[in-house]
Amino acid sequence: MPLSVLEQSVIKLIDQSRDEIVALMQKLVQIPSYSGEEKEKGEFLVKEAAKFNLDDVRIVQQIVDRPNVMGHYYGKTGKPSLTVYAHYDTVPAGDITKWTYGPFSGAIVGNRIYGRGVNDHEFPIPPLLFAIKAIKDAGVTLNGDIVFAFVCDEEFGGHRGMKYVVDEGLCDTDYLLYAGGGGDGKTMGIASNGRGYYRITVKGRTQHTGRNDQGLNAAVQGAKLILRLEKLRHEVNNRRLKFKAGDVEIEGRARFSINLVHAFTTGNNVPDICTVQIDRRLIPQHETFESGQTEIQAIVDELKTEDPEFDAEVAWNPERWMNFSVSVPDSPLVKALQRSVAKVLGFTPTIATGPTGGSSDHGWFNLKYPDRPFVSYGIGRGGNTHTYNEYVTIDGLIDSTKVYALLMMDLLGVAQQPGRLSTTSSSSK
Repeated sequence: MPLSVLEQSVIKLIDQSRDEIVALMQKLVQIPSYSGEEKEKGEFLVKEAAKFNLDDVRIVQQIVDRPNVMGHYYGKTGKPSLTVYAHYDTVPAGDITKWTYGPFSGAIVGNRIYGRGVNDHEFPIPPLLFAIKAIKDAGVTLNGDIVFAFVCDEEFGGHRGMKYVVDEGLCDTDYLLYAGGGGDGKTMGIASNGRGYYRITVKGRTQHTGRNDQGLNAAVQGAKLILRLEKLRHEVNNRRLKFKAGDVEIEGRARFSINLVHAFTTGNNVPDICTVQIDRRLIPQHETFESGQTEIQAIVDELKTEDPEFDAEVAWNPERWMNFSVSVPDSPLVKALQRSVAKVLGFTPTIATGPTGGSSDHGWFNLKYPDRPFVSYGIGRGGNTHTYNEYVTIDGLIDSTKVYALLMMDLLGVAQQPGRLSTTSSSSK
C-alpha cells in the first residue's frame, strides 16, 4: 500500500529520530520500577513527556508514590478521540547473576536492547511519544484528540493504575490502543481473559518443635492440598473453549498456576497457617470469578471429608483481579491499524483467534465503556518476558513508531497539512 507524500514526510522524520528513540528506551529501562516502586521512573517519565509539547502533562495518582503519567494532544475538532496506553511497572529482575546483561543496563547487542521491562511493557512509550512528535514536526494538525496514559501497577492488576485513571474519567475516548503485544506484528488482540487471584488459608495448630506431635502442621496440610490442586492445574491448563468477538470466533485458553506458598511462624514452632495463592485466568463468556473459586472449593471440601482435621478457607483477592475484555473485529480502529501496518510493513495483521491465555489492562476500559472499541498491538519483536535476558529489538521500536504515527493520522484524520489552511483528509471513522 503506497504512502502519501505527507506520510513519507512523517516516516522520514521518524527515521531521523532513530538514535533518540533508542536512547529514551535505554534511559527508561535503566530505572527500576517494580510494581509498588514506580516513583522514580514516573517522575522521570513526566519530565520526558513534557519535552514532546503535549498538553496537560502531569502525574495523577490514587496513593502517594504510585504515579500515572498523563498527557494530551488536542486536535482541531476533538473527534474522534483515542487513548494510547502503556504500563511502565515491571516484575522483579530475579537472580541478577542469571542475566547475561544487567537487568537495568539497557545494553545494546546487535539489534537488541536488554533489560527488565523493556518488552513488558515499556517498549511502546518511546514510539508513542516520537510518533506524535513526527506528526507535529511535519506541520500536521489532526482532527481528533489523543490521551496518553503511561501507568503503574499493571503487574498487580492495574487497580492503582489503568483502573484508577479510567474510573476517574481520564480516558473517556472513542477508542483505546493498548500499545502492547511486542511480537512480530502479524496479529492484533481484541480480547483477553479475566484474572482471579484466590487465597487459600490452611489452618493448623502451632506448637513448640519439641512437642511437634501435639501440633498440627499447616505446611503438611497445605502440601496435601497442593497435590490435589496440581491435578486441577493440569485439567484447567488443557481447557480450550471458543467465544465470540463480534463475528470472529476466538479460542480461549484457561490458565491455573500455584504462585505462592507460605507457612512459617518462627524457627522453632510448628506453623499454624499455610497460605496458598492461585493465579487463575478465566475464559470470557464461559468462566466467571465465582466458577474459578468453586473449583478450588470443591477440592477443599473433599479434603475436609477425608480428614476431619483438615481446615481451610478459600477467598477471592479483591486487589489483584482483572476484568474480562472483548471488543469487535471490524471497528474503524482495527481497520485504520491494518492500513497503517500494511503501509509500513507490507502485510495486513489479522485478529488473534487464539489460543489466548493472558489478561490485560484494557479490561478496565472495556468494563467502563463496553461498546467502545479497543485493540492491542505492537511490534517489539522482543522476548523473554518475565524471565532473564528480556529484550526488544531496535527495528521493532522504529517500526512501531511508524505504525503508531500513521494510525493516528488515519483514525483521527488530518485537519491541516503544511501550507494548507483547509481540511485535506477526513477521519476514517
